[in-house]
Amino acid sequence: MVLVEKTKVAARMSGGLKGQADEWILAVVQRYNASTQKYVVLDVDAGDEGGLMGAPAASKQHTAPAQSPWLHSFDPRAVEPTAYSHYNEFKAGSSVLALYPDTTCFYKAYVATPPSQSNPNPSHRRDYMIEFEDENEVTGRSEPMRVPQKYTLRLPM
Repeated sequence: MVLVEKTKVAARMSGGLKGQADEWILAVVQRYNASTQKYVVLDVDAGDEGGLMGAPAASKQHTAPAQSPWLHSFDPRAVEPTAYSHYNEFKAGSSVLALYPDTTCFYKAYVATPPSQSNPNPSHRRDYMIEFEDENEVTGRSEPMRVPQKYTLRLPM
């Protein structure tokens, strides 16, 4: 299945240098090239930045292979489950890839509290409470932060 333009995705960007970690960003599909089987995606952080006449800044455009695990699309029609199980929820302590609040980057993190056990936010949505890796903390993890379910993903291999 080819992702259509303007689909939001988590896109894996190669670290480039040997030993350098890959980075995951929140991006939007710009187009698909069938001959190379690659997507051109735009970092959603590109926002108001732009080149001449509002064209996207080249540094914010990336090319990503179509095959997994380079892209993860988000279903805009996805709704919160009415019942939770191990099929649709990560349990406490699970390693995940989660969107750091108020950024466009995904990082390795851990589930502190799954949605089935968390209180709804002001929008009545149940989020994950996520602890991100943080070398500045004694525990090695941040304080728990709210992350929407759709931005909490299985940690890729």
